[in-house]
Amino acid sequence: AEAKWAPETVIHKSQCKLISDNELCLNGRKCNGDSGVPLVCFSENHFVLAGVARDAKCNTNRPETFTRISTFSNWITKYGM
Repeated sequence: AEAKWAPETVIHKSQCKLISDNELCLNGRKCNGDSGVPLVCFSENHFVLAGVARDAKCNTNRPETFTRISTFSNWITKYGM
């Protein structure tokens, strides 16, 4: 299957309620069943995994939340496959 993409805007955490330093917020279109999908950004001529979707709910007025991968990079390096 071909990967799908859509341009999204990252929201500053001051505009996103109930967000910690372990999260990213986006103004986007996630929906039921999208939990766990990657947030991939293009940076310095390559793609970077920036986050993993959580709390996917359709038709809400809340921004989308993603777990920030960089916060857990040491753990991933130590315990990842």
